[in-house]
Amino acid sequence: MISLANRSRLPQPPLNRFESFTEWRRRSTLNGSFPIVGVTGSRGKTTVVRLLDAIFSAAGLRTAIRTNVSVEILGERQRGEIAPWSRALKSLREEELDIAVEELDWLTISSMGLERESYPAIAITNVCANRDACLVQGDAKRAIASLPIVFEAVTSDGVVILNGDDYDVSREELEHHRAAVFVGLNRESPGIRDHLARGGSAAWLESGSLVLGNSERSEDLGNVIDLGFALAGKAGFQAHNALTAGAIAASIGIEPAVIRAALGEFDTSMVWMPDSFQVVEINGVSVVIDRPNPSWFLRPVLRTLRDLSPHRIISVVGRLSGVPQSDLTEVGRLIGRASALVVSHSEENEPERAAAIKSGAAQNEMPAVIVHTKSEGRAFSRALSLAKRGDLVLVLADRPAPLVRTVLRVAQTMRSSRPHVLQAT
Repeated sequence: MISLANRSRLPQPPLNRFESFTEWRRRSTLNGSFPIVGVTGSRGKTTVVRLLDAIFSAAGLRTAIRTNVSVEILGERQRGEIAPWSRALKSLREEELDIAVEELDWLTISSMGLERESYPAIAITNVCANRDACLVQGDAKRAIASLPIVFEAVTSDGVVILNGDDYDVSREELEHHRAAVFVGLNRESPGIRDHLARGGSAAWLESGSLVLGNSERSEDLGNVIDLGFALAGKAGFQAHNALTAGAIAASIGIEPAVIRAALGEFDTSMVWMPDSFQVVEINGVSVVIDRPNPSWFLRPVLRTLRDLSPHRIISVVGRLSGVPQSDLTEVGRLIGRASALVVSHSEENEPERAAAIKSGAAQNEMPAVIVHTKSEGRAFSRALSLAKRGDLVLVLADRPAPLVRTVLRVAQTMRSSRPHVLQAT
């Protein structure tokens, strides 16, 4: 094994490691691995998977994807999971499909493991966003313990795409001998700067452009203002996801022009990703749907929403599944600080969690008004009825899938031509 500090001695990938996707696929299959890109991390996995599928489809490739909610083959959702994925692997082997993208969660990796040297490319989106409070949580411990397994699952001549802004992903103690491409929002961040100085490749934002480069040259993967799903760059975490997907695609031979076009056309409301950050406009009200986030992932979401300068933010919260009990008070404080009104639901189901959220909201100098309802559906309806044109409704959904369907149905009822992503001004 060679440490990150000594990785400059290794042959680093050029901006396009392969002359074409065809060459990358041929090399992958010759080495005995499937042409599958793995995507893991604590947040952002599904978005990166969807972005990659959009890029590969724009390149004319026949794709399959596996997320935490479904398997899709050639853009069609399949019934079940194991049998459809087995069919996809068979089709890859028989060259009826060109490439697949697989979402890998920390729990599966830690409990089931991954086959050694089985993926020619894997991306790691993040672990803890450099927050110490996150590191003591079970999910974070599981993620950190899984990182060596992930590195060993990449083929010896494969590539790992790493979040260069997340110390727990890019720290020097993580030893592996795979070529790495770092991703960050700023070229001058320590992780990106040091990696480039050692001769590595990285992706970053520069003067409004998504850039993939090394110390000698760079390529343009698009303009951040064209990323509607990233709110023209105001959603920095979404811009980071775009950089990650672009870096993966370029590393396996997809042309930059194809990447630019696909990223610019990507629309979260047109794909099935209920657990991911989505923005839909309903009759002048912006509705943001996301799963409940611990404070270390919630902060950038709330920062993005404030940057959009809505008249008011109305938040819908329930038991906030996925947020550790120890973090509920801080999450309640953050939501209460950002919101003019909070619509709370299902409090009787878990009164201790509800009390912790309200206690946090009350810590603000100007506490938000809290309205109580019975269910998530009723809470959303109440929030939408109270919202006026120019307001923003944030729903941290305990049951994202049915709520996403409801929001899209309401948007269609409001005679929108189609649900569309809010454009930042």
